[in-house]
Amino acid sequence: MDFAFTEEQEQLRQEARSFLAQNPEPQWSQLAELGWLGVSIPEEHGGAGLGFLEEAVLFEELGRALYAGPYFSTIGLALPALRDEQLARVASGEERWSAEVDGLVPDLAAVDWVVTDEEAARAEGETVPTMDETRPLGRLANGDREPLAGSLDRPRTLAALACEAVGIAQKALELGVQHAQERQQFGKPIG
Repeated sequence: MDFAFTEEQEQLRQEARSFLAQNPEPQWSQLAELGWLGVSIPEEHGGAGLGFLEEAVLFEELGRALYAGPYFSTIGLALPALRDEQLARVASGEERWSAEVDGLVPDLAAVDWVVTDEEAARAEGETVPTMDETRPLGRLANGDREPLAGSLDRPRTLAALACEAVGIAQKALELGVQHAQERQQFGKPIG
């Protein structure tokens, strides 16, 4: 069995890393233009029709760049619950989504819609203070709900979160190694 990424997936990683190095805080429209919002959305709904492994590459690279936008909330959390027309609006960058998890909504202030127990609600409510500025949270206000086609996929969400964490850890390791190579103590390099 071969668990290595394909040549195309490695090329996607290189292009994503290069883009994020030049644009550390990309706009949502830029992610849509690059096709990152629709990477696993079927082609008939405006996406690329690829799979979770391509998404995993992007989650890792966005984590490495500490991207603070609602990519994880939309693609990693809410995407499996959406209907076809909603998927098309996500792929084009028209809509941003999140999901209510244990009463809290990641990126509530940055999204348009929220998935709640197989229903959709407008993203209205209050934000709550958090320690992590890259993952702001909020509490959804009571209001009207619309039915959704699917439901949240907890294993997929956890896998996406793990991929993002791998990217964050990789960047932390790189920064630590760089610091150790440059740091001097008592006039001598420490690494």
